Amino acid sequence: MKIAKDTEKWGKVDNGLFIGEELVPLMIPFDKQNPSKERFLCINGNQIWLGVGKPLQVPKSIADLWNHAYMRTLEAEEKMSQEIEIKA
Repeated sequence: MKIAKDTEKWGKVDNGLFIGEELVPLMIPFDKQNPSKERFLCINGNQIWLGVGKPLQVPKSIADLWNHAYMRTLEAEEKMSQEIEIKA
């Protein structure tokens, strides 16, 4: 499904920022270190809050941004754990 002007929520975001984008599935995993029920993203000044632990349908650009940031976080956590193992 592509986002149109009358698509609930996504078609109404700041001058139709996501109009024409495909909606794709996204699931943000629960994190014991950060038990917040929502995660925040900002795209071109638009603040977007996404629920944690539930299946979502979001514009592709939002899914791409979230997935990119999440992968960088996992990489950073892996590097930090390696440094701790080396120093121990």
